[in-house]
Amino acid sequence: RCSVRFRNVRFVLGTRNSMIFDTGGKLIKTLPGDLLPKRIHMAEDESVLFVQTYESIKIWHTGSWLLKAVIKGPWLNAALSPGAGTMYAVDFEGNLYTVDLLDERGSLRKIPVPDPLTTVDAGEEWLVAGFARGHAVRRASRKDIDLFLTGSAE
Repeated sequence: RCSVRFRNVRFVLGTRNSMIFDTGGKLIKTLPGDLLPKRIHMAEDESVLFVQTYESIKIWHTGSWLLKAVIKGPWLNAALSPGAGTMYAVDFEGNLYTVDLLDERGSLRKIPVPDPLTTVDAGEEWLVAGFARGHAVRRASRKDIDLFLTGSAE
C-alpha cells in the first residue's frame, strides 16, 4: 500500500482504483482503474493528476475529477512537467515520448535517444533520464532535449 500526501488531499493506492481522501481521512473520490498503478503524480498547482500503469497513463482534472486523457502504452515510466504542460513517457523498449497537454490536439511525439531509457523525471528547467547503457543518469535543459538525448550530456 502506497500513499502520497499533498497540501489538501492524501492519495492512497493499494488497489486497482486510486482512492482520494481529504486530510481528515474522508473518502473524496475513487478513480476507476484496470491495473495497479506504477506511478502517480500531481502537478505542483494540484490541477492535474496522472496515474501510470504498464498499460496506460490516465490524466485527471482534480477540480472535477473528470478524465482528461488516456495515453495508451505499454509504459515503463512517466513524468509530468511542473507546470503540467508536458508529459514525458518511456515505453518498454526504452523509447522516449512527449505530449503537449495544453494542446487539445496534442499527439505523442517520439524523441530519438541514443540508448534505451529506464526512467525519466522533469523539473522546471531540467529533464533527468536514466539510461540502460552508457552514462546511467543524464540531464539536460528541457529546451534542448533533442540535443541532449542525442549525445551532448551535461
